[in-house]
Amino acid sequence: MTHIEVRAQLRAMKKAAGLNTCLERLNQLIPANRADLATKQDLEILLKRQRELNQQLRELNERVDTPRATK
Repeated sequence: MTHIEVRAQLRAMKKAAGLNTCLERLNQLIPANRADLATKQDLEILLKRQRELNQQLRELNERVDTPRATK
């Protein structure tokens, strides 16, 4: 993996981690104010997207942690 690829993946991971932090905070706020902020369906969609984001983060971590086989 080239230096540029690693940096690009790290930038993507930082953005995804920041988004994940925002989603976690929303998940904390929504139960207390759910009637005012979102429907149950909206919350389910957010949770689904958070799970998808976490899966993408795991995949990115695996790609960064696993060096490519040399040719």
